[in-house]
Amino acid sequence: MAMDGGVADATGSATFDDLPLPPEELVVKDPEQLKALGDGLRLQLLEVMGRRLRHGWSVKELARAIGASQTKLYHHVNLLEERGLLRVAGSQVVSGIVERRYQPTARAYRLDKSLVSGTDGGAAIGHLLDVATAETRRQIMHAIGSGAIDPADGTPGRRLMLFRSQLRLRPDRVAAFTERLQALLDEEDLGEAPDGVEHGIFVAFYPIATDEAPDEAPDQ
Repeated sequence: MAMDGGVADATGSATFDDLPLPPEELVVKDPEQLKALGDGLRLQLLEVMGRRLRHGWSVKELARAIGASQTKLYHHVNLLEERGLLRVAGSQVVSGIVERRYQPTARAYRLDKSLVSGTDGGAAIGHLLDVATAETRRQIMHAIGSGAIDPADGTPGRRLMLFRSQLRLRPDRVAAFTERLQALLDEEDLGEAPDGVEHGIFVAFYPIATDEAPDEAPDQ
């Protein structure tokens, strides 16, 4: 059996469950990379793969994980690979067809300053926010409709934690909070329990402009 990458088990079959972790961060500098991230389905793919970072994902597995057509996903996976957001972690021959296995090129993606400066940069960030918040809303509403979330149930695993707040922090506290949050998200085994229940995380931590004016109150 032809194989490139992966690890051979005792039977000679390729396994893709103990790959090296991807680099911690990729700085997105190319506008085409930014465009590739600005799609709800492609964000879903990266999120799913991020749950098992040491695993090499086939398109078939990804289709099953997000409930999409395998044929539909090839275009999106190929685009993410072309833009350097996914890499081929290995391949094997399955029923006479070469099956590629993919891995994210990084555990996190950070936008380069050059991409977010000026009007065009602001529009790009706005688009990413629209896509990310729309996908978060879709998942939450679907979970409520299916009964996975019960807003009246305070039991961990069935409740929705949703809050918005503002904090007034000294610079040293900002740094400490950021480091603690990053350390939690970087825990190697976080989200990789085979018998676990999928949970979504949507986090935004940002400074508020001091010249921001509140929206006018609606007429009574």
